This record gives sequence, structure tokens and C-alpha cells, in this order.
Amino acid sequence: MAKKVHPDKSFDPSATETFQALLKAKNVLMDSTMRKDFDQKLRCCYGESSWNRWGNSKRSGRSNGGSNGGLDAGRNGGRFSSFKPQWAFIVLIIFVLIMAYLFYIPSYSLISSEKFPLKCTTTNIKVPYYLAQNRDCFTKYKPLGNLWEIMVENKFWNTMRDACNAEMHYRDASLEYARKMQMPSCDKLDFFTNGY
Repeated sequence: MAKKVHPDKSFDPSATETFQALLKAKNVLMDSTMRKDFDQKLRCCYGESSWNRWGNSKRSGRSNGGSNGGLDAGRNGGRFSSFKPQWAFIVLIIFVLIMAYLFYIPSYSLISSEKFPLKCTTTNIKVPYYLAQNRDCFTKYKPLGNLWEIMVENKFWNTMRDACNAEMHYRDASLEYARKMQMPSCDKLDFFTNGY
């Protein structure tokens, strides 16, 4: 570690301060009186019980959880830094499940069939929709039922709008075809009626 942060070998602007802090830590660990002073200061700041628990486990070679008992708390974010990716993943899964639950709509149809025999109507504009036999109408599910009914009404409006556009297009195309249609018998009748 000292080689990595040595001011002559590292071009980092804070290499000198880091190297001096490392030397000071080495001196504290090597000198028993300085180590006792350091231990005394830590006991004052962090309390007797937590210091003894950490110190005894490290000296005996045991660890109270974590890879190094929180020794690198300042450098890597502490004991819980390794949980950050897992928590982000768990939160993402919960978010996806909530969104899937909110936007899930049970199977329904706007037309009655064997699969969807149960007739229900929306509360707002009384649009009929059909559900499977073992389902309840959407009005019984609060507040998601209101959202589902809005989705049914939107599908109804879109279906009716598309059907209306198709009918208008068919009518206009039929009228145009009818205007352009040749009528030879009528033309002959007009010719003979008006006096050839």
C-alpha cells in the first residue's frame, strides 16, 4: 500500500497526505504507548462495548459479520456497501410487480361468447362488456375496478371509431363505384326513348 501512495511513484495530488497518514498509522500500531492512547480516544468517542466487541473479534481472528468487521467503513461505504446492488435489484423487482399489478386487466370481451358469458356494464356510460363465468364485474374491485372500466370504455370508443371509419369508407367507395358503373341497358333505353 505504501508503494501505491508514495509521492515519488504516485501522481495523485493527495499522495503526500495519504502517505503521511499511512506512516502515522504504522507508528501508532508499532508503538504500544501510542496504541494505548489511540484505544483510549476511541473508547471515549464510540463507547466501551462497541469498541471491545470490534477489537476483541479482530484480535482473536473472529469477525462479527462482514468481511472485515467494518474496517474499511470510510473507504468503501461501510458494512452495508455490498448490499446496495441487491437492494436496488429488490426495489426494481417490487416496482415492476406494482406496475404490473396496476396495469393488469383481467380478460374481457365487448362481444358475448362461450368464453365470456357474464354480462356487466360500466358505471359511467353503461358500456356492456363480458367476463368469464368465474369472474366478478369490475365495479367490485376498488379502486382498480374504476381504472379497468375506463380501459374498457376507451377500448369501446376506439372499436366504435374504427368500425365507423370502416363503414364510412365502404359507403364512399360503394357510391364512387356506383357512379362509375356502366349501365348499357339504361343507356340504350334513353337512346330509344329520346328518339334515336
